Parts: sequence; structure tokens; C-alpha cells
Amino acid sequence: MNPVSRRFEIHDFRKANSVQDIESELRKIIAEGSEVLVVKDPDSPYQPSARVDSWIKVKPEYMKEFGEELDVLIIGGYYGGGKRGGRHSSFLCGLRLNGDPPLMKFHSFLKVGGGFTASDYAKIRHITDPFWNDWDPNNPPTEYIELADDKQTLERPDQWIIPDKSLVIQVKAAQVAPTDQFKTKFTLRFPPFSVCGKIKTGKLLYLMKRSTSSSEMLNSNTKNLRCRLSTEDRLKESRRNMR
Repeated sequence: MNPVSRRFEIHDFRKANSVQDIESELRKIIAEGSEVLVVKDPDSPYQPSARVDSWIKVKPEYMKEFGEELDVLIIGGYYGGGKRGGRHSSFLCGLRLNGDPPLMKFHSFLKVGGGFTASDYAKIRHITDPFWNDWDPNNPPTEYIELADDKQTLERPDQWIIPDKSLVIQVKAAQVAPTDQFKTKFTLRFPPFSVCGKIKTGKLLYLMKRSTSSSEMLNSNTKNLRCRLSTEDRLKESRRNMR
């Protein structure tokens, strides 16, 4: 069997007998600028369009030491369906706008929709329940929250909350990505199965009082992510030039 350029490639493989073997190979693909390692059962054939336990993609951000963590504030809530019907199942999070004195105004930054336990949802509900307001499209709360577009429709939540009545959560992301969906013009790209989960009520006052702007906060908290994003862009560009 022979490879066909840009159509069919035969990749190198290694036998692994332990988690340490997989971790070692994962570090190699990170150094090479690759994005994913495939771990498979040697006796398992490939099944197109199927998800099976015998073929698993392992990405760097799935490991605890890779990826970046960032504190953000919940500023909006989205109702869920099914067993979460009538309750918030995901949240709009924001970064604070700079001002002197510091403003209680946040720009939309990301939407968090997973990684919470039942206990996390209960804790968020217990702290914030009395303070939610229905979002009025005709009178959006731009004094406190700004969405990406002038009409305040992009990623519009079902409800919003005054920032000093809300709480901080910690998110872990793979990288920063440009976007037109959020006011900050950047958002975080998450792994598909772990998004968030650490509730940090003690940091609320600190976040509300700090004088950094949303862009400065993004720069300082995601420096490594930006480096990684620019590195990936350069790698992609060099691959295109080689073709």
C-alpha cells in the first residue's frame, strides 16, 4: 500500500503499554506542532463515521498540565431543555470594561455549557437565584453588559444578572480564538468534554475592583494561549506554502 500526496497518508505508529508511553508520545506531537494523538486497539479496524472505544483521540488540552485557566464572571443565563427545562443549563460570561473609577460593566467573552456537576448548578442557583432579570430585547441592560453587535442580539442570554450580584467561575481552555460573536472579539476554545467547573465566590470582589480592561486582562491571563495560537497559524501557513 502506497501513500498518495494530500489524499492518503500512512502515519508512523508506536506500541504503547502504559499511560506513560502515551504521555511521552503526546509530548512529541506537541513539540512538532501537531494537534492530536490517536490511541487504538491494534486489532480494531477503522470504522468510518463511528465513535468506538477502540479508537480514541488524545489532545494536549486533555492533560491537566496543558491548557490555560482563566477567571470570568457569569453575566447571563440560558434555559435548558429536558430535565434542565426552566433552569439555566449554560451561562454567558464576561470580562470587565476598564474605567476610572472602575466600572461595573462587562463585555461578553464566552459561553459555558458544560463541565458542571449537579452540586455546581445548585450552588450557582443558591447564590444567584434572587437576582436574575429577564432580558428585554427592547431595553437591553447596556449599563452593565454589552454584547457583540449594536442591536445586542449575538449570544443574547435568556436572563441577565447585575455583576456585583453574580459570581466568578474558572474555565480551562485549549486556546484563544478570534470571533465576532462576543464583544471582546476573542473567545476561548474548549476541549469537547471539559469546559469549566471551579466556582470562586471569594474572587468576586477582587475581580470587580481591579482596574485592568477586558483586553488587558485577556492579554495577561492568556499569554501562553496567544503564543500557541500564533504558533499554530504559522505552522498552518508553512504547510500551505509547502504544498
